[in-house]
Amino acid sequence: MAENVEELIAQYRDLLVQRSMEFARPSVANKLFDRNHAIHKILRESDEGRRAISGLMNDDVDAVRLTAAVHTLQWDPVAAEHVLEDIEAGPGIVGFNAKWTLREYRDGKLDLDW
Repeated sequence: MAENVEELIAQYRDLLVQRSMEFARPSVANKLFDRNHAIHKILRESDEGRRAISGLMNDDVDAVRLTAAVHTLQWDPVAAEHVLEDIEAGPGIVGFNAKWTLREYRDGKLDLDW
């Protein structure tokens, strides 16, 4: 399983990096997002997979940190909220997305099970 998690987390991260460069092409960005979400749903089923996702909250790429924190809200909300608050304080679309994610989460409207 360890090798599988390593491969999946590498794909998870790569898709997020690619997506961060495709905001000008929403149809491409959405496909990358959907693929990432499918991998997230596999990884979240194991402790090892959840740890791997949570570990990406320390990534150098804010878009990776953002999505990892959003997904980590499911099992470690305190740590994830701290990361989202840190990202929210920053500039650009990533900070904006962190702000609205936190708002939706705190209002009980964030659904990651689709």
